[in-house]
Amino acid sequence: MNRTCSIIQPHYIPYMGYFDLFQRSDKIIILDDVQFVKREWKNRNKIRKGSNIDELKWLSVPVDKKDQKKNITDIKISKENNNWRNYHINSIIFTYMKTPFFLH
Repeated sequence: MNRTCSIIQPHYIPYMGYFDLFQRSDKIIILDDVQFVKREWKNRNKIRKGSNIDELKWLSVPVDKKDQKKNITDIKISKENNNWRNYHINSIIFTYMKTPFFLH
């Protein structure tokens, strides 16, 4: 029997292929002891801006600036803006609530 091991880095709001990989793998290794890269997918992602599929907006989790040269596992979420969570949740609900299979 073939056994599969997949190694991935954590992403904010990962795409469906990420979960497909989980399902197809016998073992998953989350590679979080590598350097955090600013302006990548680790702490941000795009969602639709509204009903128009072509318009996108970024959702970014604010990270402490002093941590940006550290490993992913050592990154701290910034405490300067605590409203980002509500903004992200409300953005996702507003944008996708009328799509098939959206559960709220």
